[in-house]
Amino acid sequence: MSMSSLPIEPHVRCPRCNHITDLVAHHDGQPKKPAVGDVVVCIRCAGLLTLTTVGSLRELRDHEYRALSVEQLVRLGEMQTEVAQGHFRRGPL
Repeated sequence: MSMSSLPIEPHVRCPRCNHITDLVAHHDGQPKKPAVGDVVVCIRCAGLLTLTTVGSLRELRDHEYRALSVEQLVRLGEMQTEVAQGHFRRGPL
């Protein structure tokens, strides 16, 4: 299953690996405009992140992770696996 990529603010950095990105993939695989609080996966380090009110990314907090549904967790895990298997172009860690 492929991820769909969506534009976000230019030059947003992953807080985990410092990778600069301007695209996110949404966990439900459907193209839509990213919204505050959406959970995304970093295309370089596979970290779970969320979109903030200022258009940046931050790591998912424990309570936010626990609030995800089983379906969301499964899809996010699939996305992390796709990143780990190198299905996306990424810079060196």
